[in-house]
Amino acid sequence: MSRARFQLEPGYVLNARPYQDSSLLIEAFTRGQGRVGLIARGARSAKSRLRALLQPLQPMLLSWSQAGEVGTLTAAEAAADASEAALRVEHVKL
Repeated sequence: MSRARFQLEPGYVLNARPYQDSSLLIEAFTRGQGRVGLIARGARSAKSRLRALLQPLQPMLLSWSQAGEVGTLTAAEAAADASEAALRVEHVKL
C-alpha cells in the first residue's frame, strides 16, 4: 500500500478529541482534500508544540501522510492570516 503525502495544505481544524495516552484524533477541512481524519501523535504531551496550535476554526497549514482512512499529522503551522488558508466554497444550484 502506498502512502500519499500532503505538504502545507491550507485548512481548518474542525474537531480535536483525545486518542490513546498522548495523541489527538483530529477532523480537519482542507482546500484540496476536503474533510480528513488525522492522528496527531504526542500532541497531548506537556512538551508538544502542536498542543496549542490545534484549536478549532483557526486557519492553519497542515502536512500529513495517509495510507488508509486516517492519516498521520506530520506538521502544522498557524497561517499568517485568514486569507492564506481561506477556503473557497462554491454555491451549487439544485
